[in-house]
Amino acid sequence: MCFPGNTRALGTRQGFRRLIKQLWSKNWVVYTKPPIERPEWVLDYLGRYTHRIAISNHRITDFSDGRVTFTIKNRKRKTTETVTLDAVEFIRRFLLHVLPKRFVRIRHYGFLANRGKKKNIGLCRLLMNLSPDIPEVRDQSVQAIMMAQAGIDILRCPSCKQGMMRKIYEIPEGSGNSSFHILRPVSVTDKDP
Repeated sequence: MCFPGNTRALGTRQGFRRLIKQLWSKNWVVYTKPPIERPEWVLDYLGRYTHRIAISNHRITDFSDGRVTFTIKNRKRKTTETVTLDAVEFIRRFLLHVLPKRFVRIRHYGFLANRGKKKNIGLCRLLMNLSPDIPEVRDQSVQAIMMAQAGIDILRCPSCKQGMMRKIYEIPEGSGNSSFHILRPVSVTDKDP
């Protein structure tokens, strides 16, 4: 094992024993929540963490003179406050939340881990008195799946529940490989030389 920096002393047999003794001297309390009851609640919970960006548009209240003003929740005071940063600092902080290329946001463990997923799912299906063969996935749009599974129309406006969202711009594949690449809709006047 490698113990770099301040943890170097733990790399010795005596140092590691000292650490274990210190850990065992603490009273550890494990808190587990009851399982989430309904599948749509699971989707809602996971969606808040896995498919959101670092800051949503409604929290940005002003952008002028090269400065960005946005709201934050002060959890200690239980209040909402505004913060103003230089635009470059705002972008630097935002980019800290962007995963490097080839990193994944969601990893699967247990019976869904990649190494034995097919075999494990087959075993789970057998234990539930189902055929071990995994049923073929129907080719459906995300909208159709969400409507069928959770009864949510993802194209309907979440605020007014009346209007329908529509695609106004598609990000070309591979754009964003460079931190200097700026995405914007292409107008008729923008032409390659």
